[in-house]
Amino acid sequence: MHYLCSLFLHVVSLSVVAALIPASPLEQTRRATRSLSDAIKDAKENNITPRFYVDYLIPLPPETKEEDIDPWPGGLAQMYPYAKDILSTILEGVVDEPAGPCSSQVLSE
Repeated sequence: MHYLCSLFLHVVSLSVVAALIPASPLEQTRRATRSLSDAIKDAKENNITPRFYVDYLIPLPPETKEEDIDPWPGGLAQMYPYAKDILSTILEGVVDEPAGPCSSQVLSE
């Protein structure tokens, strides 16, 4: 009986952890969009000017190998195209009536 309880607790704890960690970049994007939409709705209902910080794990480039010490040797300049596409998707999912596609501008190099 003790073994069964231990196994049950282990399975429950694994499912809770699995629910907290997105299974894919697409799932992470969906969750970010949903969270921001909920927060914007809440801010509007409470007449608060919304300001949000999004912490998003950018997926590694497909050409990354296991032996790579630094998968982003180009730093932010290399991350930008990946982040731009992700953020455009999130913004398009949050804005009620977009006037067109998201645009992007590099302010500093």
